[in-house]
Amino acid sequence: MPRELELARAEPALRATWIDDPDALTAITREWDALCDACPWSSPFLRPTWVIPALRHLGQQARVIVVRRERALAGVLPLAALEREPGTWVLAGTGPSDALDLIAREHDARMVARVALEAVHARGEWRALELHELAESSPLLAAARAGHAGRVIVDDALSVSPVLTWPEPARTLDDVLAASWARRVRYDRRRAARESIVPEIARGEHVDEALHAWRTNHEARWAARGEAGALVGRHTFLDEAVRALLREGRAELCSLRANGALAASYLVLREGTWAGLYLGGFDPALARSSPLVVLIAEIVERLAREGVRAFDFLRGAEPYKYQWGAQDRVLRRVRVEP
Repeated sequence: MPRELELARAEPALRATWIDDPDALTAITREWDALCDACPWSSPFLRPTWVIPALRHLGQQARVIVVRRERALAGVLPLAALEREPGTWVLAGTGPSDALDLIAREHDARMVARVALEAVHARGEWRALELHELAESSPLLAAARAGHAGRVIVDDALSVSPVLTWPEPARTLDDVLAASWARRVRYDRRRAARESIVPEIARGEHVDEALHAWRTNHEARWAARGEAGALVGRHTFLDEAVRALLREGRAELCSLRANGALAASYLVLREGTWAGLYLGGFDPALARSSPLVVLIAEIVERLAREGVRAFDFLRGAEPYKYQWGAQDRVLRRVRVEP
């Protein structure tokens, strides 16, 4: 008898239900967070504090599948119908999010993914299911490839997410970086110190100042290139989501203060031993002081001391990421049609 069949007979069946109202999702946030805590590939992008604001503010209508075994939550697949593309469903948060997936315990993931996608197939209100930013190890990717929602039309690499990893223990940048780059970074940090450029992390009443500076510095950096940046149309979403992640300790606003102002900023997302560098920028007047090199160095060194083992530069193959020694993680796209 196949092992999966034995397990299915021994355990209560998994059951999928739908939640189409983002406000109704608040009733399961504690269970959802607890499931994220037990899910090895969880990240802030999969937490309710990120997904629910995305469904409220990004033109994505909730089509969230909740999978239970009796009363216990076994899985969450946060899908959304795109308002601008009727009939197209995506993973909630697609666009401003990085790697996405369903949430489940590792031993349950294959069956949860199958049950969730079979529920999608049965609902039949969609013309295309676009699953973006899936890691190669994703249980959702495996279930989609197996045809549980419909026919796979596209299955290809969509983006790369360069990740810097280091062995344990790591206490200084010399434990993390290649020697030549570490020397360059030390030089930039000494120069910043001479210029009284000081790193800080926003706490308490300084969060509002840091959040405003983060937006301003990001937009200023892109404006210097004649572009608008990644925050356009997302301010309301990010204001709600980032503030919630900051309260939960899953995000940090890291800055450099120069001449009394926060002149360079990065938002760092955190989950266990993983951290992600989510959008940054600086006042162009500070460009000669290599502010982002100095700021990333401060962030990486501190995170290494605090037990982080994977520093994710997130989507995009910008050359500066590889100077730090990051290695590509490929994220895939699958398009499914009924």
